[in-house]
Amino acid sequence: MRWLPAVLTTLTLLSACEAPQLTAPDAAYTPYPGSAQFADWSGADDGCGNKRAEILRTSSTVPVTYDREGSRCTVDTGRWLDPYTGRTYTDNDDIDIDIDIDHVIPKKWAWEHGAWRWSPEMRSRFANDNQNLLAVEDSANQSKGDRGPDEWMPPQTSYGCEYIRLFVTLADKYGLQMAAAEAREYDRIEEESCRDSDRLG
Repeated sequence: MRWLPAVLTTLTLLSACEAPQLTAPDAAYTPYPGSAQFADWSGADDGCGNKRAEILRTSSTVPVTYDREGSRCTVDTGRWLDPYTGRTYTDNDDIDIDIDIDHVIPKKWAWEHGAWRWSPEMRSRFANDNQNLLAVEDSANQSKGDRGPDEWMPPQTSYGCEYIRLFVTLADKYGLQMAAAEAREYDRIEEESCRDSDRLG
């Protein structure tokens, strides 16, 4: 795994057309003040509902239906396979109670690894990036909390390889920095998870 050098004055987004906006280069680090720093859900890319509704629509394995009594963009039914647990959810109660939209890289983790220097626009872009959002069981999301893969991995071990690689890809994409020891541990986790995945596959 190749990590960018720990230089916080420059960020490069692999998939962006323009350089991200940063705060002043001499900005002092402050402890994570809460998720409000990353703004709320943005509108869906197709103009139907917000980002949560969009992820529910795009991740359902069957065509979704909508709440006809409310917004036409409010998802009512569908079928979702949670990659963290391997469980499947299908009805409206599941959407309201059991399904969360998880940030693969938690906001607090991102803040502590460089997002504290970002502009509000950059943080909103990160928080609403479809690549960084998964529909998962709420209990798994709560169990994960703000932890990275060195402290939490999906209970469904067959997803471990894909998860760690997605996490690393997103960290590279947003120029998030890790200490050398932390990066070595992520290397170890990726090697172990993907070796196990290859063996099971």
